[in-house]
Amino acid sequence: MQNKSVVIFLILFCVLSISGCGKKNTDKKSGQIVAKVDNDEVSIHQINLALSQSKDINKNNLEAAKTQVAKGLVEQSLVYQQAVADGLDREPQVMLVIEQTKRQILAQAWLEKKSQNGIKPSTEEIQKYYEDHPELFAKHKTYKIKEVTINKTDDKENKINQIISENKKLDLLLSQLDAEKLAYKENIGVQPAENIPLDKLSEISKLIDGEYIVFDKGAYVLLVSVMASSENPVEKNKAYPIIETYLVNLERKKAIEKVVENLKAKAKIEYLGDYSALNSDQQIKAPAKVIEESGSDNKSKDDVINKGVKGL
Repeated sequence: MQNKSVVIFLILFCVLSISGCGKKNTDKKSGQIVAKVDNDEVSIHQINLALSQSKDINKNNLEAAKTQVAKGLVEQSLVYQQAVADGLDREPQVMLVIEQTKRQILAQAWLEKKSQNGIKPSTEEIQKYYEDHPELFAKHKTYKIKEVTINKTDDKENKINQIISENKKLDLLLSQLDAEKLAYKENIGVQPAENIPLDKLSEISKLIDGEYIVFDKGAYVLLVSVMASSENPVEKNKAYPIIETYLVNLERKKAIEKVVENLKAKAKIEYLGDYSALNSDQQIKAPAKVIEESGSDNKSKDDVINKGVKGL
């Protein structure tokens, strides 16, 4: 079973690379084939695709990366050919993985094509976003953050709440938890402002070092404290291209959501068997009116942005 899982992974990688792993290259132009591996071939297109999917390639390591990718594709071809020779491409589980991955790739490619014509934000919109979020730009900081997780129990919850209400400084709170022999877990990390969800960042940016904010997670309490911070503002000339890209991607996301909603509204969808209860979903039972793809909705950008600005 373990060997089968490895081969499934390798075949999945072949499909994801969209390189036609094991497929005869029909382009016989000089220089297109970089390696012949028994009955298979590795093309320059496969290498270029693999390079384009890596974020760590630059002019300094490009040649080394080409060599590494070429060798990797040769090894992949050897394993692929052996897997086919052993008949794994005809096993139901492998066929299912390949088919599902193919569906995912085609669906994603179609959605990307439908959302290519995103609306470019105006200079005023970019300026407004910059001014509305000083914690990300003009007053941008990098934070050393300590997170403390305290699990709740019926007999300890009141005591935990009392300790939290009595201590504004995290170190004093932890000392009292130790004295009461209440268990907790600590985690310390360094995070730039853009890696923190915006709704939390607005609170964290106001904290004095040593203070903390409380997030009630139901089964546990999460305390987030700023141990130290360093200010490193982002100038407008550097921030504007980042904001523009983010807002364009935001519009593309909204366009994709509209396209999917339109497809759902026009389609006949019926869940069966154990999933029949999903038919009570209002979007399935009574499809909403088709959204005009060319129009703009009333949903505020901030509603989406507040989920986090990691995309920046």
